[in-house]
Amino acid sequence: ATRYFLRKLSTTQAAELVLTRKQPTYPPIATAAHVWGSVVLRAFVSGAGTVEKIFVVSGPAMLQSSAEIALKDWTFKPLMAGTQAVRFDTDVTFVFKTSGPGSSRVTSNP
Repeated sequence: ATRYFLRKLSTTQAAELVLTRKQPTYPPIATAAHVWGSVVLRAFVSGAGTVEKIFVVSGPAMLQSSAEIALKDWTFKPLMAGTQAVRFDTDVTFVFKTSGPGSSRVTSNP
């Protein structure tokens, strides 16, 4: 039964499980066009802690692909239910900010 059971974790709960995170590359065309904002992705994480699937929840289309590519490389500690590692899903938010070429940054939560 735990094979098909999926837990929903808050960003706070998921933050405690993040082992490695990769920040997205700010797309140069988005920087030049002054496109900024938050991209929210839903990550489905395997019992082993790897990201299995990603769905876009919201955010500027020009930034979504970069956020998805970065999230695929994240790893998490296994979420344990008793002695068994279980799958979970959580939302990850990438915040893209720019004030033009040469001045852009990305932060993430969790």
